[in-house]
Amino acid sequence: MKATLGQAAKILAIFADVSGEQAQALLESGLLADLRDANVNAINRDDVRRLCGLKLLTPPPSFITISVHPSAPFDRDMRNEGWKLEKDITDPSGALTLELAEFLRQGEASVKGDVMADRAHFLGANLGQHHAEAVLRNQNLIPESWRAHYLAFPGTLWQGSNGRHYVPYISWLGARWCLLFLWLEFDWSSSGRLLRPSK
Repeated sequence: MKATLGQAAKILAIFADVSGEQAQALLESGLLADLRDANVNAINRDDVRRLCGLKLLTPPPSFITISVHPSAPFDRDMRNEGWKLEKDITDPSGALTLELAEFLRQGEASVKGDVMADRAHFLGANLGQHHAEAVLRNQNLIPESWRAHYLAFPGTLWQGSNGRHYVPYISWLGARWCLLFLWLEFDWSSSGRLLRPSK
């Protein structure tokens, strides 16, 4: 069945506010011909919009689902560096769906690590290094929007060889997420977040 005049008018209406230069560029690019020949039912519009740098129609996920095995050894065991494990919370475990939680309150730019850790407990976001490493093993599932934050896991507490206390966190370092350790007594800033089981 050929396109009707009504369908053609709707297609033209989409380009009603487009400049002559942009319309010409679209014609010369061949993109419209590609769309004409494509299997439209197989096209994900958000994939096309992402490729074109446009706002997505469907909001990206704001959670990650992982599986935590508390009896598994650490992927990065700091005891091998002469550190002492002082605390390691492994619950909850099993299959978990996690969401972001903020530890700062309105008007705060940062807090000391002990305050952050206390709030993590209160927020139900007191996860540890086993959780952090499970998230790292599923990097492809971490929402892109989370790259703006570092994610703290204060349920695990290490004492370094210098006597200071450290908490694991993961951070996006340009190409991948990495596990790092931050001095607990440090100022934990507004770009930090915690993870907690989604309700």
